[in-house]
Amino acid sequence: MSKKLEEAGELILDKVLQYAQNAEEFVVREAPQYVKEFLEYEAFYHQQWVTWGSIPFILFLAITVALSCLKKKDPEESFSACLGAIFFLFVAIMTVPHSWMKLNKIKLAPRVYIIDSLRK
Repeated sequence: MSKKLEEAGELILDKVLQYAQNAEEFVVREAPQYVKEFLEYEAFYHQQWVTWGSIPFILFLAITVALSCLKKKDPEESFSACLGAIFFLFVAIMTVPHSWMKLNKIKLAPRVYIIDSLRK
């Protein structure tokens, strides 16, 4: 019985070592492609935030400036329109830079970005 148990233990050990070797080969083969795709997706994601975060604010600012120029009769209305545009632009400035910084981190320090992503 001891001999059978010893043979079974060796068989299990061989299988575990084989699985570990296969897993290592898989990681070595697939990890570079995964990292590349991960960084490409993250760059795309943050680029969308920058683009779709900036366009509405720029359009709103242009409309506000145009409306304030058309309402030259009442300076108070022009002032309040410009004040509203400045407030809205301030909100935009607070949201877009986060993604801009992420894009720069991906471009300048991709390994740092990956490690920071793994920490989360």
